[in-house]
Amino acid sequence: MSRGFDMCIRMAFGSALLLWLLGCSSGDDFPQSFHREALKAEGRNKPIVQVSSVTHFAWERLFIFGPYTPVDRIQSQLGFQWPEAERTGISASDTFYLFVFVKDGEVVHHFKYPRELGDFQNLGARAFFSPGDDTFEVKRSASVARANRLHFYAQRQETTPQRGHPLEVPVKTQSSHPDR
Repeated sequence: MSRGFDMCIRMAFGSALLLWLLGCSSGDDFPQSFHREALKAEGRNKPIVQVSSVTHFAWERLFIFGPYTPVDRIQSQLGFQWPEAERTGISASDTFYLFVFVKDGEVVHHFKYPRELGDFQNLGARAFFSPGDDTFEVKRSASVARANRLHFYAQRQETTPQRGHPLEVPVKTQSSHPDR
């Protein structure tokens, strides 16, 4: 089999998988809308996207769980039992991030965001996001093999005491590989 044919098969399979994953949301097009906004943000001087700009429902907190997150950690971070957590398959998958939107102590929506579209780089430092404090810097992957994948870096809104206006500050996390 030629390399070109093999690449075409892989791309076709990846596209089919992506379409399937995008169809596994709670009936809303949040993953597609968020991705479209991120692509638009890439062309701006300040490439940022805000989750609340593409949600069309009320929420108070957003939790983003990475691949292989154990269900008990999800329950713990949410602060309540969410029976649907097990059915999402997040604990056994590395193909998506799980976005869980909460209002009044209940999950109001959840979505699977395919890793094929993007990776969230520094979530370890954030327990949750709130509307208005849900901003991500958007960068394109430097890898040729993953050139279509975006990287999202959580930004934190801080208020400067002397002026009282929001200032975006990147969230810093400790790397498990200090020499990287």
